[in-house]
Amino acid sequence: MKIFTINVGANASHANSGLKSPIFPDNKFEFIPIDCDYYKSSEFITYKELHSFNKTENKLTKYMPENWWDKKVHNDPDWENMTYGDFCNDKSRAARLKEVGKGDFLLFWSRLYKWDEGFVDKGNLCLIGFIKVEDVFKIEEGKISNGEEVFRKDRINKIPEQLRKNAHVQAWIRGEDKNFWDGAWIFVGSKKNSIRFKKAVMLEWDWATKVFQDKEGNSWKRASNKGTEQQRIGSYLRACR
Repeated sequence: MKIFTINVGANASHANSGLKSPIFPDNKFEFIPIDCDYYKSSEFITYKELHSFNKTENKLTKYMPENWWDKKVHNDPDWENMTYGDFCNDKSRAARLKEVGKGDFLLFWSRLYKWDEGFVDKGNLCLIGFIKVEDVFKIEEGKISNGEEVFRKDRINKIPEQLRKNAHVQAWIRGEDKNFWDGAWIFVGSKKNSIRFKKAVMLEWDWATKVFQDKEGNSWKRASNKGTEQQRIGSYLRACR
């Protein structure tokens, strides 16, 4: 069994334009996904259609500028169906995910910003949930396969619903830029053994160094000349490990 760490959701570049995931005094939080300019179909949801996890009757527009409301959302990970998609080619930040197999865990972290009727800090890196992987599929040459089962776009009713609802698979099915989505890997989790945390866990240097290792398998090193603890954690975890 292996554990892979993955950065998801609105990041520092989005924050510069006002898109941030809020965390509240009790450590409950809302997950704000990234946007996707590749989506053209009107069937893809926009930010103004996203609902709160903590108060499902509310929408998430409260936490973002109005200029984001009509942009298309890349809703991944899919916390309802417990799937995650990424591009795992050799030069990508997700290259290590090619090593993921059944029984492994995807541990997700995101940058969350304290909310008090407005964002009040520069954000902290937090663990927000995990998926225990049951199956791995790849989109390639007009089909999606796990090496045993093969599903084609012209027979989408044969694709299991849990897999079909992943954002990458949805884009592929709807013909959104075939060349772009070809090569995506989809990780299907156990709904019973996967979870989106109700409360985020802030990544702190002292305990993180006891849990995580660098790409060489060594303990993290505290370099006094490399920014804040949060910046050092981010530099170690930026690529999937």
